[in-house]
Amino acid sequence: MIAKILLAVIASSALPVAQADDRTFDFDCDAPEGHFTSWSASTTAAALTITGDLRIHELRLDKKWYALLSVMIYGGADGKTKFGFRAYDIDQTQKKLHLDLLKPGGHIDFGNDALKPGKKSVPFKLELSATGTLSVDVGGAQQSAELGVFKPRSVDFGCSTGDFSFDDIRIAERAAP
Repeated sequence: MIAKILLAVIASSALPVAQADDRTFDFDCDAPEGHFTSWSASTTAAALTITGDLRIHELRLDKKWYALLSVMIYGGADGKTKFGFRAYDIDQTQKKLHLDLLKPGGHIDFGNDALKPGKKSVPFKLELSATGTLSVDVGGAQQSAELGVFKPRSVDFGCSTGDFSFDDIRIAERAAP
């Protein structure tokens, strides 16, 4: 019996630094015209991989607000610095969403036609490496940027002026090497 306990203690100390979390989350993000809603998960990891599927159920119109969905990583010294991707109805035609990656100093456009209302779910992956590389893949549209030193504090899923869903969300956290 003591040998089994000792073996279990030795085996648990040899686990990898990545946190295994098999949980998945779904977030129905339904925001009326001119409103925003979000869901957040806190983190202390040095590196993250966020995956899931996106679906656009309805894009709505507002005179001041775009129909938009976003996946952001908040952090930095102030906890308010954010990097990630967003998809929005830039021309307000309710036909497609434009993709861009938020990075230091601005954004990078990386897709005009990746997401359409009523279309089947589109897979996404947002990854922050421990060295500060942020990369995104939304339905095959890809982009990356160097963030430098950035300490994540939370992951945020949000939407405005539309009905969207984030399905099978997985957040894999890794410690610094």
